[in-house]
Amino acid sequence: MTPLSEPVNAGGNATITWNFAQDNPGSVNDLYAGSIQDQYQDAIETAINEWSQATGLTFKEVSDMSSSDIRIAWGNFNTAYTGVAGLTFYGDSSNPSDLIELENPLQDALVSNGTNDYDYAGTSVDLTQLALHEIGHTLGLAESSNQDSIMFPELGENNRSLDSQDVAEVKGLYHLSSGTSVTALLKQAAATFDVGGATGSIVTTSHSDAFENPLLAVHAA
Repeated sequence: MTPLSEPVNAGGNATITWNFAQDNPGSVNDLYAGSIQDQYQDAIETAINEWSQATGLTFKEVSDMSSSDIRIAWGNFNTAYTGVAGLTFYGDSSNPSDLIELENPLQDALVSNGTNDYDYAGTSVDLTQLALHEIGHTLGLAESSNQDSIMFPELGENNRSLDSQDVAEVKGLYHLSSGTSVTALLKQAAATFDVGGATGSIVTTSHSDAFENPLLAVHAA
């Protein structure tokens, strides 16, 4: 795929299909580590709904993984030692779905923060916030230098939700004026990255002036 040279056009078919990936032991094609339990799904659906309401794109949950544009699952990143907390893998001709992996709470605990959401232990970063960031990558957004952007490399108190810049950039990629299928446009948007097919998120145990144990999102080569 060639990188985008101008905004793509989503048109009247601006529907992105997605699902929570299900465990399928024994398949060599399964990159993900496990399906996401019911109690955590609402937090991730909140992130999906926020992107939908802000941009006008429709996200439709489907039961068939083979027909979904985006799959969402846990990944075993051993965050406390590796620093990795999430990855987004872009689809290819053999497996067209994009795959978002979020750190498995069996490895780095998720703690209820009293707002129908969960914080990763030892950080101030919540599950919805991490999902917002990774979904942004599937839509074609790179990292941002704007500290209020959900795509800023450090997730924390300043960027818990979408910023006007995030919304404007996605709307710039998905113009809603023709009948073009959004599925092809997702792939075109992902082609703006030249990062070996994946982007990801890491968490650091170091401290900075602005963030304590921040979650950092970086491109993975």
